[in-house]
Amino acid sequence: MLLPTFLLTCRAKSQHCCETEFILRRLRRSRRVTSMVESHSTSLPRITRRSALAGCAVGPAFIDGLLRVEGCSQDPVAQLWVEWKKLHQQAVMLCHKAQDLEAQLLRTVGTPIVAVQDVDGMDRAVAHSHEEIDAIFREAGFPAEAARELHQKLTALEDGWRAEGDRLGFDEAQRAEADAWAKEAEVASAIFSMAAQSLSGVQIKLALMIQMCAVGMVEPAFPLPQLQSVLNDVQNLRAR
Repeated sequence: MLLPTFLLTCRAKSQHCCETEFILRRLRRSRRVTSMVESHSTSLPRITRRSALAGCAVGPAFIDGLLRVEGCSQDPVAQLWVEWKKLHQQAVMLCHKAQDLEAQLLRTVGTPIVAVQDVDGMDRAVAHSHEEIDAIFREAGFPAEAARELHQKLTALEDGWRAEGDRLGFDEAQRAEADAWAKEAEVASAIFSMAAQSLSGVQIKLALMIQMCAVGMVEPAFPLPQLQSVLNDVQNLRAR
């Protein structure tokens, strides 16, 4: 879910505050950290890297122990689980790499934002884009010509960010991370689309649902499709 077009309530009094808000906005708007493909009813939505990492420890080790105890690794769901774990580990590794590069960008070139001041020289708002500069000036009733200097300043900051990002390979790291999350998403979606042949398969599906809760679902249907998949498995196993 995107943030409002502009943020008039933000009255940042320190560079730390500005950078924190900037990071949150970029992560929420970005397409790079996609834990699941939104077109699938059993998929996870777009999430921030921080949310993704917060849920990294949920599920895998616990379910691995159950599989070793019960010896049901022949369940096709369990076989997909092994593939999912590998893709998940790779996505997390690429996630950390992208985070490190972004942190380096913030240290070297700073945050591409500008402060809009009122006639008294007080910070009125912080603009993260050219659209926000124009919106803030319209809201305040300031002449559009007065925004020209801020537009130029923001353009210079953005150019510096892009140039340093290109040098570090930041965009490439973002794309690699997004691809990794998408691949993980495909396997997770396949797990919910497949009928479990054992209790371990059901437990794996439940573990993935816990993962979805941990990273924060925004899909309106969640968790009904996932629960329906698990319920179908339980009914089929009971009927044997």
